[in-house]
Amino acid sequence: MIDSGNAHISPASPNDEGPGLIPSWSTLRRDWLFWTVVVLLLAACIAGTSRVDPDSTTDFNGFWEGGRAVLEGRDIREVPTVRRYLPFFSILMAPLALLPMRAAGAIWSLVEVASLLGTFWIGFLMAGGRGWSRLRRVVIGAGLATAVYWWAHFVMTQINIVAAFFGLWGAWLALRGRPWLGGMSVAIGVSIKVFPGIVFVVFLLTRQWKAALGYVVGFALCCALSVPVFGPTKAYELHYEWLTDQATTSGGEAFFAEGRSLRYSNTSLLAVAGRMMMDVNAGRSRKPFTVNVVNVSPKTVSRVVKGIQLVLLVGLAVLCLRAKRLRIEEVAIALGITAFFLPVAWTFHLAVILPACIVLARAEDRTSLWFLIAAGALQLAVVTPQTRAVGGLLVANLVAIAGVARLAWQSASASEREPQQEASTA
Repeated sequence: MIDSGNAHISPASPNDEGPGLIPSWSTLRRDWLFWTVVVLLLAACIAGTSRVDPDSTTDFNGFWEGGRAVLEGRDIREVPTVRRYLPFFSILMAPLALLPMRAAGAIWSLVEVASLLGTFWIGFLMAGGRGWSRLRRVVIGAGLATAVYWWAHFVMTQINIVAAFFGLWGAWLALRGRPWLGGMSVAIGVSIKVFPGIVFVVFLLTRQWKAALGYVVGFALCCALSVPVFGPTKAYELHYEWLTDQATTSGGEAFFAEGRSLRYSNTSLLAVAGRMMMDVNAGRSRKPFTVNVVNVSPKTVSRVVKGIQLVLLVGLAVLCLRAKRLRIEEVAIALGITAFFLPVAWTFHLAVILPACIVLARAEDRTSLWFLIAAGALQLAVVTPQTRAVGGLLVANLVAIAGVARLAWQSASASEREPQQEASTA
C-alpha cells in the first residue's frame, strides 16, 4: 500500500494494456462482491428497459420521438424532450426510431451498459491500472460509490454516461497519440449532451493543440450534419435557438427569478444555491417545504454561484497548468465539476463522478479510500427530499473531486521534485 502522505497515481503508458486482467473462471465464480455489482447492473438495465413504453414518461420516450420526427420530416422542436439538445442527437436517434419503442429502449440500455463498462476500463488504464485484483477493486469500489447515480441513469434510460464515455475516451485517445480522433470523440459527446465540452478546456490548458483542433473540426462536422437533414435555414434556426437557450439558463439572474427548476430533485449548484438562499418551495406542490438559511435577491444568488464556479475553474486551471500534460486526474475533475455549471442536473447526472471514484479506488492509499467511502456514503442523501434539497448529493460529488485534486497536487509535486533530486545527485 502506498503511504498516505505520498500517494499519487503513475500515468499509464500509451502501450500499457495491463497483463493479467482476465482471471480464471474458478477465481471469478467465487467472487461474490464482483457478482453483486454485475447483478445490480443487470437489474438496473432490466428496470430501465421495462419502463420504456409509449404510455410511460421516461426520457427515452422523448428521445425516440425525436428520432421519429427526423424520419417523418417533422419539426423536432415539437418534441419537448429534445428541444434542449443539439439537432445531432435527434439524427443519432433516428436509426433506433425505425424500431418499436421498447426494442429501441432495450438496444439503448445495452449502449448504456457498454458505455459504463468502457468508462471503468478506460479510467482504469488511464490511472495506470494493471492486474485483475486492482481492476476488481476499482469496479467494486467505484461502482458501489456511484451506484445510486448509475442505477437512476439506467432506470431513466438516459444519455449522460454515454456522453461522458465519449469525453473520457477522447482523452484516452489523445494520451495514446491519437489527438485528432480524441478531439472528435469529445465532440461527439458534446453533440449528445453539452457537458463533456469541459474536456476541450483541459486540452487547451494542457496544450493538447491537435486534440483541441480535432474537437473543433469534429463539432463543426456534427453540426453540419443537420444541413442535409433539415436544410440550411432550419439547421441554422435550430442551432441558434439551442445556443440562446444555453445562454439564458447558464446561471444568470433570470434562472433564479423564474424559480422553475428549484425543486429538490435538481442537484445542480444553481438549484441548491437557490433553495438555500431564497425563500422558495423546495418540495412538490402537494408537499411544500423550505430549506433556506437566508433570503436574498436572485442577483445575489447569481453572484455567489458565479463566484463558486470561478473558483472551481481556477482550481482546474491551476492543476492542469501544474501538471503540464494530460492526465486522468484533471479529466476526472473536469467531468465531475460539470454539476456545478449545468442549470439542471438530476440524480443520474452525478454518474459523471465515476472517473473520479475510479482514480480514488486505484490510488491504494488510506486517505483516498476514506474520500471514496465518504463520497459513497453521502450518495445516501438521495433517500429524503430534505437531504437532497440541501445539496447532499452535490457534497458527495465535491468530496470525490477534492480527493482527486489532492492526488493530482501530490503527483505534480512529486514530478517537480524528481529533476531537483537528480540534479543534486549529479
